[in-house]
Amino acid sequence: MKSLTKIIGELTLAGALLLGCGEYIGRALDDRNASLAVSSSARNPIRETKPFPSYTSVDYTNATINQKIQQGRFEPGFLEEVESLCQILDMNCMGLLSVIDYETRGTFHPYIRNKGTFPSSVKKSSIKTRRSTATGLIQFTQATAEALGTTTESLAFMSQHQQIPYLARYFAQHRKAQTDYSNPDDIALTIFHPASVGQGSDHVIARRGRRSYHQNARLDNSPQDGRITAREYVQEALNRGYL
Repeated sequence: MKSLTKIIGELTLAGALLLGCGEYIGRALDDRNASLAVSSSARNPIRETKPFPSYTSVDYTNATINQKIQQGRFEPGFLEEVESLCQILDMNCMGLLSVIDYETRGTFHPYIRNKGTFPSSVKKSSIKTRRSTATGLIQFTQATAEALGTTTESLAFMSQHQQIPYLARYFAQHRKAQTDYSNPDDIALTIFHPASVGQGSDHVIARRGRRSYHQNARLDNSPQDGRITAREYVQEALNRGYL
């Protein structure tokens, strides 16, 4: 029998498809945020009585989270907005924060951009590379940004708060039947290479000779065999001290 949370999540996503992912989820986020008038470091008693699984909340006992708060990495209220997003999408909150940390190199800067280069001899690929000028909290590529109704240039001028609706749209659009956002692995792969979700940890994302391999070659380390697997990316993205 389905839990109430699962049913609510399915209805939310159905509404997102009917009304438009960004509009519907953005409205839901606004409704949830209106009820949250606490700072990101506060222990809110309301949080303990919400009808949501604990994995959809920020773990304020986590040392890495507290370090980031002390470093001023989060805009006021940002963590509450991330929680709202995770509760709406039934998503592992600490898993999402871990991948954002990885993609922004620990900064959580919404304007951070990849600007690498690659040899002209390597072949094109479907996943993001350092050359892609991917921008923002989850490194939106230009094609992805346009599909969400914006551009990487616009994203680079947005705050953490302003990018939250685009995260919501992205995850809603890329949710497949086999996607389980309560599983941090699926969050990581949805960001890095959505086609790999549900394909198993040994699924090969990139091979030597491809642009995507060249730009992410450091991920090929367990073992170093000329292939980057789903497991190798997930290990890097989730080994940030949040889980």
